[in-house]
Amino acid sequence: ALVPTGAGIALQALQATGSSNTEFGQAITNAAFLDNILSCIAVLGLFHGPLTMNVVPSTNRVPKLVGVAVMGVLAAFGVALFPSLLKGCFSKVRERHPDRKVSTHQEVLFVLMTVVLIIYTQLLNLAGLHLWGTYLAGMTFAAWPGAVDVWARQTKRHTLWMVRIFYAAVVPFAIPVDDFFTLEALWKG
Repeated sequence: ALVPTGAGIALQALQATGSSNTEFGQAITNAAFLDNILSCIAVLGLFHGPLTMNVVPSTNRVPKLVGVAVMGVLAAFGVALFPSLLKGCFSKVRERHPDRKVSTHQEVLFVLMTVVLIIYTQLLNLAGLHLWGTYLAGMTFAAWPGAVDVWARQTKRHTLWMVRIFYAAVVPFAIPVDDFFTLEALWKG
């Protein structure tokens, strides 16, 4: 799950230094995305390959290979066609509130990001690769200016609460409560 973080970190560093649109920045970004895709394929082979337990090759490999093919198609679509589709979409959407914190185009962009996230995740979930769907949905919008800021602004509160709920549930469930109230635990600490 930590594999696809390289591209995001590289993009943030390049944007902070103003190097994202240079030839060097594009090379770094492409290398980071390629590294992430290859890492996802390697993780797939590690966790779903012939060395894992309870794997039936005839039923397991076909959906995974289809998933890799779908990932390639979606990645190409996101890089080659999607930016022009977004330009066309935004040319037809009239900006109603340019002075507000969140403009009409930003609202439309957030809805599109959410819809693409759900579609890609469901599509790749059929092959057991739902995390790839989330990664590819993010990759689809990575080249669009301001998409990261719109996503972060719109999901900030939800993300904050989900992290709180996650840690509130993970920590207590990981502690063996039965061991708390033993004589040894009370005596030794």
